Amino acid sequence: MPQFAYKAKKGPREIVEGTLEAENQSAALNKLSSMGYFPITVKLSDGSRSAPSVSSTKKTTRTPAPKPAGGFSLFQRVSIRNLSSFTRQLGDLVDSGVPLYRAVEILYEQETTQVFKKVLEDVKNSIKDGKTLHESLSRHPRVFSPLFVNMIKSGEIGGMLEEVLERLGDFTEKEDETRSKIKSAMAYPIFMVLVGTLMIIFLLTFVIPRIASMFKDMGQTLPIPTQIVLAASTAISQYWWAIIIVVTVIIYAFSKWKKTEDGGYLLDKFKLRIPLIKDLVLKDEIARFGRTLSTLLNNGVPIIQSLSIIVDTIKNKVIQRDIAAMIDDISKGSKLGECLKRIPYFPALFINMVAVGEESGHVEKSLNKVAETYDKQVDRTIKTFTSMLEPLMIAVLGLILGIIVISIVLPIFEISNIAQ
Repeated sequence: MPQFAYKAKKGPREIVEGTLEAENQSAALNKLSSMGYFPITVKLSDGSRSAPSVSSTKKTTRTPAPKPAGGFSLFQRVSIRNLSSFTRQLGDLVDSGVPLYRAVEILYEQETTQVFKKVLEDVKNSIKDGKTLHESLSRHPRVFSPLFVNMIKSGEIGGMLEEVLERLGDFTEKEDETRSKIKSAMAYPIFMVLVGTLMIIFLLTFVIPRIASMFKDMGQTLPIPTQIVLAASTAISQYWWAIIIVVTVIIYAFSKWKKTEDGGYLLDKFKLRIPLIKDLVLKDEIARFGRTLSTLLNNGVPIIQSLSIIVDTIKNKVIQRDIAAMIDDISKGSKLGECLKRIPYFPALFINMVAVGEESGHVEKSLNKVAETYDKQVDRTIKTFTSMLEPLMIAVLGLILGIIVISIVLPIFEISNIAQ
């Protein structure tokens, strides 16, 4: 029988080396796991000497304790695309029989984003020191969400880490796809606003003052619309620094206010009163709720724990509070479908699908199907929203530019009338 030389973790800071007999590398890995070791490397031994089934040679070394995970500044963030790629590739490597430590090491070596590379370095060192994958990932809560960590934990406990990583890969890719669609849909309207704003500033600061000066030199009294536009032009030209300070303070104060519990709640409540935005927010949150709960239940996470995790993934604070409030009812024996009926934002289709799933014992499948349905509706709503937003922006910018042009043309008409 072939012999394999291994290097494994026995404790948090103890490395064990030796040889064992096994039919193949996968069997060697299973033997090490059953011995309570955490494999680092397992290679086919070059020698042909006989060895006991455990280890004929054993060398123990000590490694320093891991350093605490470092924090991130405001502008150092790991994108969901990086996370999706990491999850998918890690699942492929583990499924191919690569030891977990080596798989993370490979991804660390090939990572090009410095921020994420530092995270993977810490995760790699933590695994090397005997920590499980979910314990290592939990050191970075700003990168790996409670949902992500708990799913990895359930996969490690249930011995189905490859399957969990594949599901997480699908989940993160879907989240990335939804965000990309929203960003691409908003790119053109934002571009239009920027170009229109620059045109308005140019007209107010360069064109209007010169035309107004010319008419004043001719001794003509400017019409009221022209005087109003000229006053706005003068304010921008002379007090631009004050305008920038005021706008910056307002934006800063608003961003701080919306991060507070009450401020965020009131803002999210206001969003649910705007017809088209309400439709988009609700469908996006319902799809996320169904997809996340289905994924967690599929991985054996209890429903109470699953809902507690989902509360942190819901972005709208109004819906978030409603979901948090129903956890207590479910813990007392109420069914999920009955609790969802008390939340006014969940549609009848979603509630009925959940109720049918509970009766059949396959609620996770029902949740996944209804999540797919609402994902498609989100795509349609985004298209509708952008198709309405573009002409609205054109109308607003056209109105502002029209007022400026009229304020320029009116004095010219007055001079023409005097000349006649």
